[in-house]
Amino acid sequence: MATICRQRGARWWGLVGAATLAAGALPAGPVTAAARTRVIPIRPVTAQGHLQPGYRITQRFTQGTCEAGSDVLSGVYRCFAGNFVFDPCWADDASSAPGVYCQSEPWSRDVAHLSLKQPLVASPGGPLAIWGLQLSGGQRCIAAQGAHSFFDGGRYTVNFFCPGSLVLLNQAKQTGAVWTIGTARTKGGGFVLGRPANIAIAWQGLPSHL
Repeated sequence: MATICRQRGARWWGLVGAATLAAGALPAGPVTAAARTRVIPIRPVTAQGHLQPGYRITQRFTQGTCEAGSDVLSGVYRCFAGNFVFDPCWADDASSAPGVYCQSEPWSRDVAHLSLKQPLVASPGGPLAIWGLQLSGGQRCIAAQGAHSFFDGGRYTVNFFCPGSLVLLNQAKQTGAVWTIGTARTKGGGFVLGRPANIAIAWQGLPSHL
């Protein structure tokens, strides 16, 4: 069973145990050069608010609270239960009591369910955002939450964290068939700029209510 929440004040959500794959996702590791970047929409609930087939609840929490809005996606929620923070979360409209489903990584099918103290309010919409990326080298990277690091006078902003010291910079360039994004490595409290990387898969988060 996976743990898919992070403690308040922590930067990352921990994912302990074997991660499962989102629909259509590829296993981590080098991938064959693609003719174009594959965009996978992510929304773990149906239009009626039921959990999508293939997803599973691995944790349940009670007495949760939610804020309208998220650090990474538009039209979803940032929620809290005990000492844990969940972001992003989608409304559970199918239950009689207010609740949300929260997902820690776009390529996982594990979710936490939070029963809430109060009904949800509408979460503000906005442009669809990229939540996760898989590079052509197989590295999976997830959108940064909270304050973002920047360097070179603000020219580069760290927007995605990857395994090890790799980070992705600014926004993906979506002008060609294969998207690209800037890279850097953390070193000695700073960053060393790398070459742009090709993007094999982009997971795009959809709003809670379509």
